[in-house]
Amino acid sequence: MPCRTTLRGLLFCVFLYFLPAGTTAQVCVSDYFHIGYTTPTVQNMQHVVLTSNNELLLAGDVMRPNSVLLDGWLSLLSIHGTVLWSRRYTSPIYNYVRFSKAVPSGDGGYIATGSIGNVDTTKVPPATLTQLGFVMKVDKHGNIIWSRIFVKTFVAEKVVDIPSIIATKDGDFVIATNYAAAVNSANIVLRITKDGVIKWTTRLYADARGAGYSGMQMTQLRNGDIVLGNMIRLFDVSRPFVTEHEGYYTVSMDDESGLINWERLYSWKGPPPTRERVFGPIVQITELPFGGLSIIASQADTAYIYFRKTTRVINMITDNIGNLKQAFGYQSNQPPVYASAAVPVGNAGDQVLLMDNADAPSLLYINAAGAIQWQKSYPLTGRSQETKDLFATPNGFYFFSFTHNGGSTDLKLVKTDPSGTATCVEGPHTMSATDITSYFVQVPFNLDVDISPANLHSIIALSMVDYRIDASIICRKSCCEDKTDTAALRELCNASSYTLPNNDVVTAAGTYSITYTSAKGCDSIVYYPVSFPKSPSVDLGRDECLEGKDSLVLKTAPGYASYNWMGEVSNSPSYVVKRPGQYWVSVSNACATKVDSIAVYQDCAFEIRMPNIFTPNGDRNNDVFRIPLLNKNRLISLRIYNRYGEQVFYSTDIRRGWDGTFRSIPQPSGTYVYLLEMETLNGRGMVQKGVVTLVR
Repeated sequence: MPCRTTLRGLLFCVFLYFLPAGTTAQVCVSDYFHIGYTTPTVQNMQHVVLTSNNELLLAGDVMRPNSVLLDGWLSLLSIHGTVLWSRRYTSPIYNYVRFSKAVPSGDGGYIATGSIGNVDTTKVPPATLTQLGFVMKVDKHGNIIWSRIFVKTFVAEKVVDIPSIIATKDGDFVIATNYAAAVNSANIVLRITKDGVIKWTTRLYADARGAGYSGMQMTQLRNGDIVLGNMIRLFDVSRPFVTEHEGYYTVSMDDESGLINWERLYSWKGPPPTRERVFGPIVQITELPFGGLSIIASQADTAYIYFRKTTRVINMITDNIGNLKQAFGYQSNQPPVYASAAVPVGNAGDQVLLMDNADAPSLLYINAAGAIQWQKSYPLTGRSQETKDLFATPNGFYFFSFTHNGGSTDLKLVKTDPSGTATCVEGPHTMSATDITSYFVQVPFNLDVDISPANLHSIIALSMVDYRIDASIICRKSCCEDKTDTAALRELCNASSYTLPNNDVVTAAGTYSITYTSAKGCDSIVYYPVSFPKSPSVDLGRDECLEGKDSLVLKTAPGYASYNWMGEVSNSPSYVVKRPGQYWVSVSNACATKVDSIAVYQDCAFEIRMPNIFTPNGDRNNDVFRIPLLNKNRLISLRIYNRYGEQVFYSTDIRRGWDGTFRSIPQPSGTYVYLLEMETLNGRGMVQKGVVTLVR
């Protein structure tokens, strides 16, 4: 029986799909698929991670609507590529936010790292004014829990990015930052808790010869140690424009203290270049079964002519303390070739590498010894594809790509079967492996280390809004079909929270998804749009006057869909008045209708007329000495004094008057002096002094 696509039909479908524990069912996942995603503004996806719930978390940045400025971007997809939620993170203080990586936080949420700052939009391209390292934690729905900027004690240096983060085995996180200094550039590595508290800080930098860095990769070994790697360039101190060593380094750090265990530098001594050499970033460090490491990057003896300048992917294999044992180069019959990601597969040291040649994505499966096991190319994903990220599941491999045309709103997701097969996008491709161990020389290397403290300071200058992604299945081989539906909008007037049907409590407006899995392994998803509107706020302010003016503009709070001005519906929160009268406006939303009125007079000043006698005898007739309602001037203060000069009454509220008592004691009959300070409707001061007789 096919599942209906209405909400009621979907819930019935979920009932059919959910089977009791122990029931035998056919489990079927998509053998492969190719999905295209379209975003309303240019996007730049930087990283994707497989969550503990078998979902895909994307991190990157998107352009603000009709702007060159950037907002952070997080999206969650099901394992079948269905968009569960997509959020944009913006700031009124900083005009760009970028996420580089994100990882599950271990408590159902996620921690994202990147940079935040301001750019000068008068320059083309926009010039960076400020740039700060940035960490943010969100809940399972993408709502912000906390956000931090990186602040430290080092002088004349600034952290400009946090490009890497890994979760440790005991629930903490290690983040690596890039920072800029007056002499050189290097990295700060920190261990933090899931609440953003720093446990240790280690600053790594080369000696006075200076160093250049490009990205950072980290992994935690089975013994708990943290290994990180990066590209490095060291200069001859006597000839500052001459490169002495160029290649990659690795560092092993104790995860409990951040202290260095060992450091290694693998300097390139391969064929001399006819033009510039190119070193791509390290994309993966994998611990091998025998305790050694595999380090994956890209390199070219001579820069290629395309934007992908590297011509070989390199695999450096070391022993368990980082000494280089062997190196392989993987070259394509369709150069260039560039590795954008790699993932370990199984426990035998196998890996799959994601590459592209500035046009088509490809996968390369290698074993622990570096030998090629299989290779696949996917040119039918489209032309000019730049690959982004890769992850592995028992059911196959997932990778992302997009069109590198200076700004893309197209994102592609390809899922293959476990052998890399995705027939509808495959094409011919050949790669070969060469032993290039002789191209490297391991040289003595010592990083300077500083453990001076650093801080992550809280910021609240961020807000989250939904960001639309439209998905379309380009091709798919599957034995079942995903089902999605959208529930009616929940408008929760003046509420602070809402409990979803799965008992998740949400406190921010947005679209939330509840995901079920069918008996055959496909998605059944219900989207719940939730909003928390407040009753309208309508305030026209104090009475106004036209004296000396042809017109004036009445204003109330902006941000509502429509305004009813004197029976005329408008989308403007302002209204032009040209003659005296009584004016009103009403605003309605799902919560309530609110009305406010204002009097507009021809003149701005009114004659002050005050009574000269009152009789506070409790007969409700002339019991209180007050300013008559006909007086439309604005009260500043009313003071009343007895014959001894003692102040017996004071008020700044025109609605209050004197009831003839002082400190709750009735005052005797007699004459009292009042001092009245007022201002006209256009702000001119007025003072009147007079007497009033109290009669009992």
